[in-house]
Amino acid sequence: METKPNNSNRCNSSKKENNINNKPKNVIIMAIVNKGILDGFSGAVGTVVGSKWNGRYVMRSRAIEVKNANTEEQVKQRNFFKELGKATRGISKEMLRALYPTEVTGLSRRNLLSRQIAACAVNEGDTKTLDFSRIVSLGNGPDGAGSLQSATVTDTTAVILPWDVSEIEYDAGNSNAIIVLFNQTHKAVTLVNTNVLVEAETATLNLKGFAQAGDQLYYYATVATKGKVSTRGFGSFIIKTRAEK
Repeated sequence: METKPNNSNRCNSSKKENNINNKPKNVIIMAIVNKGILDGFSGAVGTVVGSKWNGRYVMRSRAIEVKNANTEEQVKQRNFFKELGKATRGISKEMLRALYPTEVTGLSRRNLLSRQIAACAVNEGDTKTLDFSRIVSLGNGPDGAGSLQSATVTDTTAVILPWDVSEIEYDAGNSNAIIVLFNQTHKAVTLVNTNVLVEAETATLNLKGFAQAGDQLYYYATVATKGKVSTRGFGSFIIKTRAEK
């Protein structure tokens, strides 16, 4: 009779393994000896240990210590994944649908976002971290975004962000600006759908909860697009990374 694997058990065992990843573990394989040339022996023979247990002779493998060493590279990568997860935590499903109007087979929108954000990572000594200055834009839609700008926050309730409308393809009088924001100081990403027409070339945003005074921001402006026609609302973007200087 064929048996099917139990997925829930597999998940549960994975959780247990994760809980002891950093602890040494003794792995022992044991068998009961009924008859044979090794019947009734005690002591070690190579990698096999014989002994008597509950009136029966048993054999077991010699204990092997398994370690999950915290090497510098492992620690660096784990800390980076934590930073990456925190950076994309504030992106809602609506924002994800705006960034990725077309779904990618075998990859969720959130995983695709994480992959694209991770592409801007840099190594700084023992640390791997996100450098948002290397990002040009995000998403998998048509590229109609303005160039990356920078700003330092002074008043979180009135952050003035200008852009150059000549770099953006839009439908005059019918395209609200969408600001894609990267907080370099606290490593966070968000989208702000404004009620300002993109041709105004500036928006004043309340970023309380996303930024603090003194934070370094990177951002770019874009508009919602459907093919080549701009419309109000969230838009689609494309990912590129700035060429190394």
